Amino acid sequence: MSRSSRIAAGALALALVLPAALSAQDRALVIYGGAGASTPTTSLVDNATDAKFKTGFAATAGLGLDVTKYFRLRADGAWADAKVKATSSFSPDAKFNKFFYGAEGVAQYPTAGGFTPFVGLGAGAVTLDPKATGAAGTTKFAGRGSIGFEYRLPKSRLGLFAQGTGWLYKFENAGTDKTQLDLVYTAGLSYRFAL
Repeated sequence: MSRSSRIAAGALALALVLPAALSAQDRALVIYGGAGASTPTTSLVDNATDAKFKTGFAATAGLGLDVTKYFRLRADGAWADAKVKATSSFSPDAKFNKFFYGAEGVAQYPTAGGFTPFVGLGAGAVTLDPKATGAAGTTKFAGRGSIGFEYRLPKSRLGLFAQGTGWLYKFENAGTDKTQLDLVYTAGLSYRFAL
């Protein structure tokens, strides 16, 4: 084997082994949960700007896998309490449970001070379950995107996080067929298990 072939083979082996070694060092399982609010950004019908969901309480919980220092895969779910303002299409204060669940890939950038901003993109579903009407809930495909940060407490597996997640889906109820964008803002705690 020529010298250039040995150098090329060594460079190839290093290129294959080094990222795996670095990734293994940074791999971790992260669980998190928090609370906040769910805010709609769009009306439910075209001719009534006040026909929209009100801002309501929300809670979230999830599981993440740090594949590398800069990339996380995560899956989570959120629940939101949702009321609709009274309109001709909806009864006064129609109430729904909203369940959001999905997965996304997250790009993150940890800093030396323990602060990690992140942005994510993925997909999932939204289930709207009417309260006290006996009607069946409906589940719709949803696109999702997140932005936020996590702060890892020094010499600890605990972290604090705050994030906003946008859910884009189609709302079909009471004759309404309208694309919705809900923003779910949450803050809470995370716990990291090194792998």
